Amino acid sequence: MESIISADHALFKLINQSWSNGLFDQIFPFITDLHKTLYFKIIFLVLIFGFHFYKFSKKGIFTGLACLLCVGITDWTGNQFFKKPIDRQRPFEFVHLETIQRTNAQPGSSFISNHAANMFALATFSSFIVPATGIILVPFAALAAYSRVYNGVHFPLDVLGGATWGVLLGFMFSQIVMRYLIQRKSKALT
Repeated sequence: MESIISADHALFKLINQSWSNGLFDQIFPFITDLHKTLYFKIIFLVLIFGFHFYKFSKKGIFTGLACLLCVGITDWTGNQFFKKPIDRQRPFEFVHLETIQRTNAQPGSSFISNHAANMFALATFSSFIVPATGIILVPFAALAAYSRVYNGVHFPLDVLGGATWGVLLGFMFSQIVMRYLIQRKSKALT
C-alpha cells in the first residue's frame, strides 16, 4: 500500500508542479470552479433537459430528472461512503508534500473526488441515454478531474476513485432508466 501512496504522491507532484504553465494556471482553476457560477448552473440545466427533451419529447423530463438524481446520489454517496469513513487529507494539508494550490478548497476529506464522481456520473448516464452527449461530456469530465489534481486539491487516486464511482453509478442509473423506457414503449405497442 505504501508504494501505491508513494506513486500517487509522485504523480501528483508531476501534474501539480512539473507539468504546469501559465495557460493551464488560468484554465484549470476556471474549470474546477465553474459549478460555482450561476450562469453555468442555468446553462447546464438547459442543456441537460434540452438534450433529453429533444431525444425523448415529454419523457425527456423524466430522463433529465433521473440524470440530476444520479448526480445527486453520486455526490451524497461519495461523501457518506468514502470521504467520511476514509478521511484522507487533501494534498495541501500534508506538511511534507509541496503543493501549489491554485484554487480555494476547504480542508477535509480528499478521497474520493466528488467533482470527478459527479462529472463522470453525468457523462456516463447521458452517454447511454443520449449517446451524442458523450462527445462533449466525457472529455469535459476528464478535464474537470484533471483540474482537481492540477489545482492541488486532490491526489490522482482521489480522482481515479471518483471517476470509477461516477461511471459505476452513471451506468447503473442509465440501465434502470433505459429498462423503464423500453417497458413503457412495449406497453404502448400492446
